[in-house]
Order: sequence, then C-alpha cells, then structure tokens
Amino acid sequence: MVCDSKKLARGRKEEVKRRLLFELIRCSRRSDKELSKVIGCTRATVYRRRKELEKEGLIREYTVIPDLAKMGYEICAFIFLSWREHPNEDELAIGREWLASVPNILFCSAGEGLATNIVVSLHKNFADFSSFIDFLRRSSQPKLDNLQFFIVPLTRTDSIYKNFSFRTLTHEKSGTQAYSGVGVKKNEACICYKEHTIFTLKNMKYEMDKFERITNNNFRESILRHVASSLPSRRC
Repeated sequence: MVCDSKKLARGRKEEVKRRLLFELIRCSRRSDKELSKVIGCTRATVYRRRKELEKEGLIREYTVIPDLAKMGYEICAFIFLSWREHPNEDELAIGREWLASVPNILFCSAGEGLATNIVVSLHKNFADFSSFIDFLRRSSQPKLDNLQFFIVPLTRTDSIYKNFSFRTLTHEKSGTQAYSGVGVKKNEACICYKEHTIFTLKNMKYEMDKFERITNNNFRESILRHVASSLPSRRC
C-alpha cells in the first residue's frame, strides 16, 4: 500500500509538471496564481514544479516570439552546408564560439538529408544576406563541399501559410490534433476527411481529362469503389 501511494504521488507530481509545461507554452506571462487555478493546485506547488522543470532542462528559457518583419528583418534563411571532411574538435570549438557571437543566427546543427549541416539566420535585406553567404563561402574554404539555401521573404505575409509557434504542441493535452483544425477532435477529422475524399472521387468521375488514360467505364468505376472502400469505415 505504501508503495502504491508513492507511485500515485509520483504520478500526480509528473502530471502537474506536464500540465504546467503545456500552460507555459500557451502563455508564459501568467503568474503562479493564475496557473494554480488552471491546473488545480497551490501556488507553492506551481513554483516548485516550475523550478523542477527548469532544473531538468525542460524549460531552457522564457522569451517571446516577435513579428520579425516589424523588427526590420526581411529574410529568414535556411542554409545547407556539406563538408569534404568533417571539422576537427578545435575547428568545431572555434565554430561554436563564432556562432554564439552572431546574434542573427537562430539555430545551427549537424544532421542528415540535403546536407550535413543547417544554419537558420535572419537578415535585414537581400544585400545583408548576400554578404553573409559570401562570408560563409570564403571562411569555409577549402573544406566546404556544397552550400545551398532557401530564403523566406518575411514581408510577404501572403506566402506564409502558418506562423512559427509552439502553441500547437498543447493540442496533445486535449487530444485535438494539429491537422484536424480548431476545435475538431481526431475522430471527427477522420470522418470529415473520409466524406470529403469520397465526394472528391465522385466528382473526378465526371472530369474526363483526369481519366483520359482509362477508357473502360466499368474499370474506372471499380477503381473508385476500391479507393473509397480502403478508407477507414469506423471512427479513429
């Protein structure tokens, strides 16, 4: 019984920490008093759990996500670099020190895919970005094998389909999925998706240009039935 009560207390403690983390992701400006009302515990408990989250590294810092364009940044750049040979420890140490000294570099990491490293940076204008790229190319020779980039025009709000935010992570708490839309549960999203897909398939039946390679009407109908039957028939 003592062991069970300890497990329950530990489970309650971890649940409070998880809920607190999600609430802080939603808005870190709220006081411990406000958070205690939302979570359903005392202010002292919120304070202790917050300190534990900080100590464990689950909360690294408290900051805001500003409007970068209004701050004067026109470009966010994703720069992909590949090396002919991997930098040694001394070169990596120098590189980390340099990265820490450049305020407009938001993130840098090794990885896999299009390149071996990625740099995410902000720039006031294209001239600033071009100078930065030239510097990277010059300073990385002769070990640099390839450099590519993808730039996001921050002033073109019509080309940004979803603004950067961590708030969507809090959907995990309520079971609402990011893909399902505001206030739509996962099972409802699956039903809507199924109905929309069947409706789309039926409409495609009449778009002969999309089925011009299929000349047999019966064969076309069998394809539509097969795709529709493969969709989930029950709630997710």
